[in-house]
Amino acid sequence: MTNGKFEPKQFGRYVLLDRLAMGGMAEIYKAKTYGAEGFEKLLAIKRILPHAAADKEFIHMLIDEAKLSVVLSHANIVQVYDLGKVGEDYFISMEYINGINLRDLIYRLREHGKRILPELSVFMISEVCKGLDYAHRKTDANGHPLGIVHRDISPQNILISFEGEVKIVDFGIAKAAMNISHTMAGILKGKIAYMSPEQALGKTVDYRTDIFSAGIMLYEALTGQKLFNGESQFEVLKKIRTTKVDLKKLPESIPIALREILAKALAYNPADRYQSAGDMQLDLTKYLYSTYIEFSPQKLAAFLRESFSDEIKQLERKRKTDAQTTSVKLDEKLAQQDIVHRDNTATDLDEDVEPEEEVGEETKATPISKSRRMLREAAPKKRSSLPIIILSVLLLSAGIGFALYRFFPKGKAPVAPQEPVIAKPVLPPPPPPTPVEVPVPTGIINIISDPSGAAVLLNNKTTGLITPATLEKLPLQKELKITLSKPEYNDYEQDLTLLSESPQKISALLRPVAKPKVEEPTPPPKPEPKPVAKKEPVKTPPKEKQKPSPPPVKKESPREEETATVETTGAPATLKVASNPGGAEIFVNAEYKGTTPATLEIPPGRVNLLVNKEGKIRYSKVLTVRPGEKIDLTNIRLGDLYGQISINSTPPRAEVILDGQRLGAKTPVTIRNVRRDKNHTLRLEMGGHKPWERDFSMEDTEDKKFNILFEKD
Repeated sequence: MTNGKFEPKQFGRYVLLDRLAMGGMAEIYKAKTYGAEGFEKLLAIKRILPHAAADKEFIHMLIDEAKLSVVLSHANIVQVYDLGKVGEDYFISMEYINGINLRDLIYRLREHGKRILPELSVFMISEVCKGLDYAHRKTDANGHPLGIVHRDISPQNILISFEGEVKIVDFGIAKAAMNISHTMAGILKGKIAYMSPEQALGKTVDYRTDIFSAGIMLYEALTGQKLFNGESQFEVLKKIRTTKVDLKKLPESIPIALREILAKALAYNPADRYQSAGDMQLDLTKYLYSTYIEFSPQKLAAFLRESFSDEIKQLERKRKTDAQTTSVKLDEKLAQQDIVHRDNTATDLDEDVEPEEEVGEETKATPISKSRRMLREAAPKKRSSLPIIILSVLLLSAGIGFALYRFFPKGKAPVAPQEPVIAKPVLPPPPPPTPVEVPVPTGIINIISDPSGAAVLLNNKTTGLITPATLEKLPLQKELKITLSKPEYNDYEQDLTLLSESPQKISALLRPVAKPKVEEPTPPPKPEPKPVAKKEPVKTPPKEKQKPSPPPVKKESPREEETATVETTGAPATLKVASNPGGAEIFVNAEYKGTTPATLEIPPGRVNLLVNKEGKIRYSKVLTVRPGEKIDLTNIRLGDLYGQISINSTPPRAEVILDGQRLGAKTPVTIRNVRRDKNHTLRLEMGGHKPWERDFSMEDTEDKKFNILFEKD
């Protein structure tokens, strides 16, 4: 970069011309590629930033995006050409769109107190539905549905060219049956404000979630306002999960026919929505051309030219300037990298370089000068003078040869004086360029809990913070897991993705652990004595009631009283804590006390103990500590937090559903990263056979195997 301007540079077989955008995970460049006979193609390059390239999960998602997008070829979907790697940099090359995204269009008009024309809003969303319908119905080479769901349909991912084209971009978090990467994480991937209710609740999603998101975009395009908003992502999620949109809740400013389409697309229950994006596109098209009889798609291009006239003029001026200057700068830049691009008018002279010449104490080969290039371009116009120049050179050469023969007989040619050889000093190599650190935008989360004093864990790793707390320098566009842990309360967990640097807020209500109720067994009813058997000896059984064995609940009563009346003053107690594996963090009453093994002095009374190690199942216990007591907890075993399940079936190729989520995998399959501290439900489905379902836990094993034999339906 020089003076804030981007200089063209080589990137593999591409030339990066300009940087269009930069996010937390990738950069987007305008680029060009060259081919034979002067072939050139303009495209876009998404280059993954180094810190994101080190994230294996992100790279798997990138590969899935490329594999998925490359099979999609439709006028309303941005075409992906290539996935590659230059050095340590991963990249995707894709179709270049000269225009803006729908979000920028809405925001620009909002700044000027305007809205998108209703007919244009309907047309753009109908084009989006057309592309979605193609992706949803896409099949593999054998005709099997791929089950593609975009899951991130939002204004940022809808590109509109200045020629009036509407295209969907970024299938980066789409899930399809062809995907290789199967993970348990990612239920809440996507932009929060455009999620469907089932997506916000973490349930299984299908193509109808994209239809709901398209409905939200249509509402925003028509009104200029978001359908779901709030002060935090948590509030937005809550509204999506609880709000049921119907015809009465939609603004009356929207025509009734359009409100009916919106209400159907935004139905809370997926079964009540459009059952295909094609059906929604058909209704929108009917409304468009019945209401606006003279509508033409060219009206969108005209509207954009009017709304962005200044930007378009600036782009035209920049394009003309670049046409005059960029080619020279690019030639010079590429010449330094020993790269030559030839066009279809080049001759053998184009490959020449000037003889080596000395510059100071260094010798280098200079590329063809600009003047020589200009002479070559002018040469065809003066082709008639070429024979005269050649004839002159031949005559001059003959004259010089005759003079040498005349004055210097054979064998006595003059010897040119030899110049003394001077050793040139060896210069040290130039220092490497100082790397320029590009600041990566980060986010902030403010956390409060009721009650306070809960330990804060980030991605299952303790932070050493206790609520109320603030987490800073968090990565954007990456799913985070926040866990709040407090003894005698259920853990609070929330998955979220930070989309901007604005501080986000989490307000958590911790619920106490429900204590099991021990009910005293009810004795069986005794038969009533018969009227004829009224004898005194019948009173003997009550004597046996004086010596009943106490029920279990009575045995617990003294312990509860002791716990309630335990002393809180006196000499501290000694607590020995050791775990397998060691090195686990110890928290006493939510206060960090070091790592295992350790010997601690703790005050008498009720003590909340938490032992935690990343990737392991946490150990939590409430202790009743007496003055001077010695407590030995040296046999704590922390099992792995995640395990794996292997599933095989007869016959094979059964669809796998884990905890209500269709994984897009078919048996036989191995699923990793299954949490062992929770109960799970496994279900297998296969056409022509009865579904198989079972609840299971993994508390006692890290590797669970299932061999299922299907019954025919």
